[in-house]
Amino acid sequence: MPEFITGRQIYERVILERIPKTEKFIWLATSDLKDMYVERKGSMVPFLEMLSDLISRQVEVRRTCPIHSWRLKKAMATPA
Repeated sequence: MPEFITGRQIYERVILERIPKTEKFIWLATSDLKDMYVERKGSMVPFLEMLSDLISRQVEVRRTCPIHSWRLKKAMATPA
């Protein structure tokens, strides 16, 4: 059954628990991955390191570009 989770639950249950257990592929829908850090073995490491480990296990990492985020940011910053 679908479950609504927010905030820290997303980080703990999706980023820390489910993503490392991925076996086939993962779809990512964000463009700010380079600045994301995660807890791993008692320290903070770049999320890209976690993705690199998945790739080394032959997991496909796919990225979508949600609404060309740079265009959306520019449009939102432009006064009406």
